[in-house]
Order: sequence, then structure tokens, then C-alpha cells
Amino acid sequence: NMNKYGHFSEKGDEFIVTRYDTPLPWTNYLTNGDYCAIVSSTGGGFSFYKSHHANMILRREQRNLISDRPGRYVYIRDNDTNEVFTINVMPVQAKFDKFEAVHGLGYTKVKSESHGIEGEITFFVPMGVDAEVARVNIKNVSGKKRSLSVYFYEELQLGNYEFNEHERAIASMFQSIKIDDDKIVANYSLWSTSKEAGDNFRSDKVWPYTVVVGATKTPNSLETSQERFIGVHRDVHNPIALEMDKLSGADTLGMPSVAAMQ
Repeated sequence: NMNKYGHFSEKGDEFIVTRYDTPLPWTNYLTNGDYCAIVSSTGGGFSFYKSHHANMILRREQRNLISDRPGRYVYIRDNDTNEVFTINVMPVQAKFDKFEAVHGLGYTKVKSESHGIEGEITFFVPMGVDAEVARVNIKNVSGKKRSLSVYFYEELQLGNYEFNEHERAIASMFQSIKIDDDKIVANYSLWSTSKEAGDNFRSDKVWPYTVVVGATKTPNSLETSQERFIGVHRDVHNPIALEMDKLSGADTLGMPSVAAMQ
């Protein structure tokens, strides 16, 4: 029963999701014709440039349709209590008072209230620009002064999807993720458009694109390594980075990579 999880707006041009635990991820396809971002009602999903097969940008798991992970997550840590929650509700699933996601024409908006903080993320792909944007608004409705740390997190997967997903450890060896002037700049030196994994090693092509991740507000700290952000024996619902004062600020070469900022 679709009405159990949401409803169309009065005008009929938006679908409003009222429960985060939909039977499967309910997604929106945001594109300007070249850059494509698939975004679920909790901010899960992935993105690619022109070709889902050849030019992945943000990682998706093969079982993505069930787990809806990874995603574009906005974590909030209360610096006084060390409590952690996400505007997305997922993946932390901390106690929340309100949740709503709006799938519109060309945008998805995720809104929640948790721990006395109202949060809103609007995802969209601008026309004529090869980019995706996550616009974040946070409002303190607790009636008291708060000290918060806000983190944005997403996993990178550059180039050929099949090869990267099946040979992730090897594919990661050819990634170069560097911090440059408060931005994260990602390159990939092994690339083939073939669906045969072995053809990647016979190709002398470098992936011809560069991915840049930045923010309009200068981050306090940045992270490029999945291991340093998540931690060993951890997952996206309890990353170790949120227990530290700041992110490492270090580059990552040859290891699974992320774009994260505090």
C-alpha cells in the first residue's frame, strides 16, 4: 500500500515520502542529460557521467536495491553529549521526531528533526554544469545553545563500474585522491570501457575526467580514506571519524576512497 509510506502533493508534481523504511529504496533520477545522480528518499544512491557502465563517480553496491548504501550522508555530532545522528535518518537511525522526503521534478529534499535539530538536504543536478549539489540547512529548535559538528560523507568509485565493483581492491590501487586548497580532487589512472575485466589491464588509457568535491563554506577538516573515516570493523552507521576532534586531512593513494568533510 503506497499510501502507508507517502502520497502525491496536491498539484501532483511531487511525491512526499512520510516513512524512511520504504519496502525498497524509492529513488529519483536527477540529470541534465550528461551528469546523472540517482538519489533515494534517504539520500542513498550513486552517480555517473554520461555512461553508468564506463564513468562512475559515486559508488553503488551490487545489492544497492536492498541496502540503499552507501549514500550522500550528513552526520551531526552533538559536541557536548557526543550523540550522533543524521539528517538522512539512515544509516544511523538514531531517534528522530520528524521525517519527510520529497521527490520533485529535478530535485529530492530530505527533511528531519532529531535531538532538537531540524535538518534539510536538497539534492539536484544543475542544468549545463557537470555536477551534483547537496544544499544543507540546519536549524536549532531545542531552545538552548548547541555546539555541533556537521559532516558530509560519500564514497568514490571512478571509471568502469563492473571492473571497480568486482576487483575493488585492485581498482583502488590506481586511484589518487588528494586535498587541494580545501577541496578533494580525485583521479584514476586505469580505464577501459570494456565489460571484460581483463581488458582493463590491456588498456593504456587513463580515465579522462577529474572529480572535484568542495563546499561553499570552508571545511574545518577533510578526509579521503574510507578506512580512516569508517574504521576497521565498523560501518557507515558508526564511523570512527565522528569520535575524533577532526578528520585526518591526508591524501589517499591506492586504497578505497571517500569524500568527507567536517
